[in-house]
Amino acid sequence: MAEVAFDIGTNHTKYAYSIKSFGKRTFESSFQDEHFMKSSSAKTFTSVLLDDTGQFHSFGVEAEYHYVSLVGKHEQKGWRLFGRFASTLQYTNDKKISSCQLTVKDHDGKTYSAMDIFTMAIKYLHARFIADLRSLATGILDSEIMFIFTVQDTWGELGKRLIKDSAIKAGIGGGRLHTVFQSEAIVMEYINNDHTLLNSSGQNYIVINQEGDRIFMAVLQKIDKNTFTILQSETRECVCREQFILERLFDKDVLKVIRNNHTSSYFELRNHIEIIARHIENISICKNWTWIRISSDLRTLCQVESGHVEKGDKIRLHIAEINAGFEAEIGKLINHVKDVKAQTKIQNIQSLIILGDICYSANIRERFAKELIEISVGTPTDPDFAMLQGALIHGHEAFVKEYKDAKNDTGLEQSEKQFQIVTAFDFGTTFSGYGYSYIDDKTKVCTKIWHSNDSSACLSSLKTPTSVLLDDKGQFHSFGFEAEDKFAALAEENKHSDWRLFRCFKMALHSKRHLSRKSTIKDISGKEHEALPIFVMAIQALKKHFMENIQLKVIGMHENDFRYIITVPAIWDVAAKQFMREAAIQAGICSDQLLLAYESEAAALWCIQSDKTIKNEISTDIKSIVIDLGGGTADISVYVRLMNNTIKVIHKASGGAWGSNNINKQFLKYLDNKLGNGVLDNFRENHLEDYLTLTRAFENKKRSHTCVATAFKMQIPFTLVNMLSLKSEKMQIDESTIKSWFEIPIRPLIEHIKILLTEESMKDIKYIILCGGFAESPYVQDRFKNELPDIKLIVPEEAGLAVLKGAVLFGHNPKILASRVMTHTYGLSISKDFDDKTHAEDRKICVDGDWKVENCFEVFVRASEEIPVDHCVSHYFKPLGPVTDIPVFRTLSENPRYTTDPGCELLGSFEITNIPNIPFIDQEIGITFMFGLTELLVKAKHMTNRKEEVLTINCLQ
Repeated sequence: MAEVAFDIGTNHTKYAYSIKSFGKRTFESSFQDEHFMKSSSAKTFTSVLLDDTGQFHSFGVEAEYHYVSLVGKHEQKGWRLFGRFASTLQYTNDKKISSCQLTVKDHDGKTYSAMDIFTMAIKYLHARFIADLRSLATGILDSEIMFIFTVQDTWGELGKRLIKDSAIKAGIGGGRLHTVFQSEAIVMEYINNDHTLLNSSGQNYIVINQEGDRIFMAVLQKIDKNTFTILQSETRECVCREQFILERLFDKDVLKVIRNNHTSSYFELRNHIEIIARHIENISICKNWTWIRISSDLRTLCQVESGHVEKGDKIRLHIAEINAGFEAEIGKLINHVKDVKAQTKIQNIQSLIILGDICYSANIRERFAKELIEISVGTPTDPDFAMLQGALIHGHEAFVKEYKDAKNDTGLEQSEKQFQIVTAFDFGTTFSGYGYSYIDDKTKVCTKIWHSNDSSACLSSLKTPTSVLLDDKGQFHSFGFEAEDKFAALAEENKHSDWRLFRCFKMALHSKRHLSRKSTIKDISGKEHEALPIFVMAIQALKKHFMENIQLKVIGMHENDFRYIITVPAIWDVAAKQFMREAAIQAGICSDQLLLAYESEAAALWCIQSDKTIKNEISTDIKSIVIDLGGGTADISVYVRLMNNTIKVIHKASGGAWGSNNINKQFLKYLDNKLGNGVLDNFRENHLEDYLTLTRAFENKKRSHTCVATAFKMQIPFTLVNMLSLKSEKMQIDESTIKSWFEIPIRPLIEHIKILLTEESMKDIKYIILCGGFAESPYVQDRFKNELPDIKLIVPEEAGLAVLKGAVLFGHNPKILASRVMTHTYGLSISKDFDDKTHAEDRKICVDGDWKVENCFEVFVRASEEIPVDHCVSHYFKPLGPVTDIPVFRTLSENPRYTTDPGCELLGSFEITNIPNIPFIDQEIGITFMFGLTELLVKAKHMTNRKEEVLTINCLQ
């Protein structure tokens, strides 16, 4: 059994689906955009293209791009583009009109049967969904699938009939077909995820949804459970920011000319401005203006008023000017809501739910809340998919979720307390992010979408750059996209000299041989700064962002209700892990609420525990290699899933600095050589905003499906074109060069895997699971398939989020990993009685008349030894003074004899304060090492008074 919900929206279309065998997990659509945004997206344009014979050609981005390419070659005659056709539907409340009489308009304004266009769109979406479904689960019949379609409230029953008739015409059986008004779906999702709502019958809700130049509004009354009645619905035209920006740049009549005669440039400009408009408030955090890129064929048509600044291919507009018309429109809307609220028949309005473009503005939400103080104003957890989530709830009649008590399921002393919410910070080399889930729905991991404030880049991502910005006084200013964009804005005005930007600094912990609390990292200009404060600021920023987000959704939570997880590579040294823990504690996270999670282990947890495709594919006792392939490192572990649904690590962690940042470095090196004479340095110093846009564009292009398959093409900022007097704004790099860049990290990684597979215990490996952002590269996947043809390669859905989501699961139950394999042999340095059978003659010394051997390696655990997660080793001794300093040694050797042997190193030490009023000869101390966790923990117990304390091994110099 499966359910799928489709939202054929005014501007965009998307779908979401769930499969009964996968539990509560919801899957979202994914559309590849190789043309406009050069990335994948959960939604695509609501556009249909008919060829010159009147037959369906394509849908979404592909439809618009193909039409644009035809126009560019003057070959569009006879072709018809129905762009954003849902907004042109000529609907009516006339009950005498049938659904087959409704029409929509094409790009040229000519009408066409609405049912035929909707049928083509639904047929395309249906086929795409079935392909997605078959990739996850086989054996589900079409008759076992429930289809739900959202319908705009203002379309009324006629709109429902249109969608149903179109779906049936597209081949979907009527018995499996349901429709739901958009406002109903939104409210269902909202009350299902907001634990603070009472949800009693009789409550009224107002839903406001902005799509482009239209605002849809509905008032609903809750009858029971998931049943509502719509009291009122309407649509209002509004002055959207996109249109306002266009009309500031071009006269209305000129816009018509551009739309018809410069179609390709018009579509690219419109898509660019749509994203700027959505994130205009974020942009204003860094600066009070924004750049609008104008293609060369439109520059002569642009109306630049006094006060506007032109720079190359960009025009600068003031944000206050852009917001002015829209703010007035919001004022009208608030007044209208007040009028609706005042109507006698609509009383007891509990909540105002905002989504669409306006929900992303904190200022607008605050304005609503301030002027409508008697109403709770909120937005759904995931505004882009709230409607579809609600539609799925409608489809299978899900109940409203309530908090429940949960049983203790961890077993570890540090994990005995049950935390209401677990949040994980995936602190990456290039990008960072966070995710969280509630105790009563552990596998439903919520993530945050981050937005770039740079109007030139227009990036939206589930992670944000790992970048920290200090202001001119050396104080923290911002993190992530905001940090980079603010620094770029300052550089544009040459005001950045005393500000400091730190990027991609995590690798300092991997590369430094002797790490200390005073270790340094370099900012973007090469100046050094202590590393620890920068790491603290980054973690503080992630924690602050999470807390602000969760407080909008749940009330009554306290700081001790949260558990925090920070991900680290399993191949990191103990000192690096201690460094991260200390940074997190200084960032305000209580030590008792903090756990470190290994990245490759977290990825394995998510794949094997929550990805039903992989879980069904890989049965118990089958060995798998999991590789977390990120920006900085490749983190490798080998696992087997046990009968009790836990996971056992069966090989010590390995890996290296084989992340995708190596490719970025080669790209910059290539540019430097190509441009010569320090041009790239000059470009970075004097045009930092364009430099960041260029590097971000490469980051996106690097992940695309066509990156290595064809010649690599990308747009060069106009400022760089001018500097070099180039003839074209496009740069092309041949396929062989790009491949050589990819081979720099991929070749040693694959060779390492091949060496692993030669080990006797690894010969029956059946699967390799690739996770991490770099794993999403088709070229990387193909290289693994070609080099290791006998091992099946699996790349999970959302491979880039596997570590983050797995870390959340780990936080709910750290004991889910049954055992680990030790990378080193650990022990203490002790003295032993001399034994001529085992000790060399030159090592014996006389102590109080007895022959002894010093510096003997007392082994606690050995390298390559499998250790249960709760494994403890104890050692007892008598103190010799008031304070006992105990050094801990380690080595890669499995059978060390002395702590002075080559390869043995002092890991760190810890101190024990002994009992002052009892003779030392009468005291005994038990030292217990706990090796099965992600961190080496030590406990000391005074056997005389039974006092116990947790000790920290100081591994930082």
